[in-house]
Amino acid sequence: MKHLLIGLIAALSLTTAAQARSLDEVRSSGTLTVAIYNDFAPFSDDAKGIDVDIARALGEKLGVKVSFLPFDADESMDDDLRNMVWKGTVLGYGPADMMMHVPTEAAFANRNDKVAIFGTYFRDTLQIARNLERLPELRDMAVLDKEPVGVEADSLGSMILGSPYGGHRVADLHHYVKLEEAFADLKAGKLSAVMALGSQAEAAMGKESGFRVAMAPLPGRVPPGGWSFGLAVKSDYTQLADALKQAMATLESDGTLDRIFTAHGVKRLAP
Repeated sequence: MKHLLIGLIAALSLTTAAQARSLDEVRSSGTLTVAIYNDFAPFSDDAKGIDVDIARALGEKLGVKVSFLPFDADESMDDDLRNMVWKGTVLGYGPADMMMHVPTEAAFANRNDKVAIFGTYFRDTLQIARNLERLPELRDMAVLDKEPVGVEADSLGSMILGSPYGGHRVADLHHYVKLEEAFADLKAGKLSAVMALGSQAEAAMGKESGFRVAMAPLPGRVPPGGWSFGLAVKSDYTQLADALKQAMATLESDGTLDRIFTAHGVKRLAP
């Protein structure tokens, strides 16, 4: 998700330039443009995933079609909001009308005052997928000390496992650009465990015999309830935000959100 320039050039060849618009403009055009991350299974990968399905369901509630603006993550989420919600990139790609998978933490929202963040639709936590034969129990992080463990490069899991914690540190840590490759190595027996977001671990390993996905025992190092994610639009467009917030509430109350997550092998953690 780091190759922004390459991803944007490729996307520009497939998608016309977009501009964030008001609710009236969205409805008049008949299309809602939605920013989604590239290579981000199970949420958005090759125009498929949880975020893709939720965006389409939101568009249906607003009575419009959905057009996607896929993008590669920049150095920070603040950069992503600038590029895809309120300004657009230097190459003229974006912004979209709405962005999926935005952290809803108050401090983060407050410092990004050019966007409105709302419509929380799930929580995620750090979890560990493990080989039960090698690691029958996950009492604490010490059980990983001498085991080969995979993480996504430049991730929170990488930072945690690569630093001492309570006198323990994973000695055989493997970094992957793509988590799919880490999970493939776990299935092949090259790794004993993989630390990732619970949604990613469940989707990849939840149905695999001989493996288990469980909460990472990290008391005091990460929020116990994990992190919540929602939507973002440009702060000027309050009517669009209100319409999307109402639509998201309907998707939650009628069970659509739970069904979408389940269809992709993930149990939705309600915010």
